[in-house]
Amino acid sequence: MSDEYGDWLEEEGEEEPRPRDEQTDRAKAELLERIQSFDRVYYVQQLQVLHERSFFHWITGRALRELIAEGQINAFSQELSAGVPIRLIVRRSYRHWKREGQRVLELVRRYSQGAFARALGPFGEIVVDAAFASAGVRLLGRDVRSIEGRAWTATDHNLDRAYELDGVRYGVEVKNTLKYIDDRELTVKLEICRALALRPLFVVRMMPKTWAWPRVIRQGRDRCGFGL
Repeated sequence: MSDEYGDWLEEEGEEEPRPRDEQTDRAKAELLERIQSFDRVYYVQQLQVLHERSFFHWITGRALRELIAEGQINAFSQELSAGVPIRLIVRRSYRHWKREGQRVLELVRRYSQGAFARALGPFGEIVVDAAFASAGVRLLGRDVRSIEGRAWTATDHNLDRAYELDGVRYGVEVKNTLKYIDDRELTVKLEICRALALRPLFVVRMMPKTWAWPRVIRQGRDRCGFGL
């Protein structure tokens, strides 16, 4: 089973303690309003995605941790499969949540099975290939680790695609997942693009602007990348 839904309340994207962010308090208020409004079972990653236009995932995770610690909402630890945890979130007055909670778990299990999860990545790549081909973008290669005498040998990573348009070559990574791209993976993919003299292009469901702007887009005139 994929760990796509393994959603303990980790500080995704944060590396060290920082001064309190007022966004955390805003997130707590919005989350509490949503959770307290209905007898409904949520899970952490679901809430992170529902609120991601307003808050980074790690802000939502921190806000949920504080609400749980303060006793304002209830959280119940469950397992999707061995070693893949998930937390169900409900309002405190929802006492008979277990039946709905089981339905939520079964639904998440169904869509996080290995075969389904593995199909998401290739499907995203097929969509990108078709869209770029219709725009006249030339495909240079798949699972790219080398191109015209340049090679990436530092790790076993590769780029999903390399394309060329109007004489400019792009290294493309496609991420069709609920979670953000892993921070370390993002760093490696950017390094591969530099090694192969490709401009980075990330086609993702969502990427924090604090990553996209300084690390992908703002790379200088000849190295700037793009996010779609």
